[in-house]
Amino acid sequence: MRTPQERHIDAALSEVSIKYANSGFAAMQILPPVYVSKQSNKYYEFGKENLHRSMARRQNGTPSNRVSYTLSDSSYFCNEYALHDVVTDLDRNESDFGDPDVDSVEVLTEKLMLEYEYEVASMLTTSGNYTNSVSLTHEWDDYTNSTPQSDVSTAKTTIYSATLKEANTMVIPYATAQALALHPHVKDILKYTDPNTILRSGLPPVLWGLRVIEAGAGYASTKYGQTETLTALWGESVVIAHVAENPGPKTLSFGYSFANMPKGKPWQVASWAYPDGGEGGMKHEVFSRLDPVMTCETAGYLIENTQS
Repeated sequence: MRTPQERHIDAALSEVSIKYANSGFAAMQILPPVYVSKQSNKYYEFGKENLHRSMARRQNGTPSNRVSYTLSDSSYFCNEYALHDVVTDLDRNESDFGDPDVDSVEVLTEKLMLEYEYEVASMLTTSGNYTNSVSLTHEWDDYTNSTPQSDVSTAKTTIYSATLKEANTMVIPYATAQALALHPHVKDILKYTDPNTILRSGLPPVLWGLRVIEAGAGYASTKYGQTETLTALWGESVVIAHVAENPGPKTLSFGYSFANMPKGKPWQVASWAYPDGGEGGMKHEVFSRLDPVMTCETAGYLIENTQS
């Protein structure tokens, strides 16, 4: 048995942690991970000189016009997220089903993902973080007066005017998605949608040119021991955004999750021996280092009050 000091990265359980994902989590879909080698550093933003016309035609024998570009910088800091559990030898011996080590890692991973989701949802559903947002007068479950297609079209036009990038993603709370699926503007679209591709809410996977991400994650907003009240993390706000298909340092995107972790492994598991009262066991810790950043908030648009 390892001594308590011999902490190591458990490759097998880390794989469990990577694969375990609740389909209701949207944070790392709207803010895709960019893996960085340092916990804190600067990232650079190019100016818009490339969008300005320049006199490029010249006469024979004359020098070309000189053009250049500007850079501005911002900073990120990847905060540490970590939780642990202990699985004793007795837990394993007495278990009649499942694998206590795997079960422990899955619970820890979901709790960490929930914390990160909460942080991202709080940031992205705050209108003060946007240049462009709207609070609807007619909610999307008002099937007589609401105009969801027009609302989304306004968001897409606004994003394109500010960035010359097309909006390609919609994050929509699950309850709002269910209500929108029953809207006359959408029901006609569903007639021509492959039923095998329809999402859980009833929406098509692509709506009005946007990839639909159902944000279904929620949390118990009451304390332990009290009657549980479950609350949806994303409330009644819809986020429209341009999300880079290939995240990178020179690629414009609404935002990124800076991850000071091995590439492709936003969550890892560390394990070490944990003797307790003479009963042997293993301590499993799931951890990550992340920073959610709206790197280009004008590539996003917030629609509030979408459901009554």
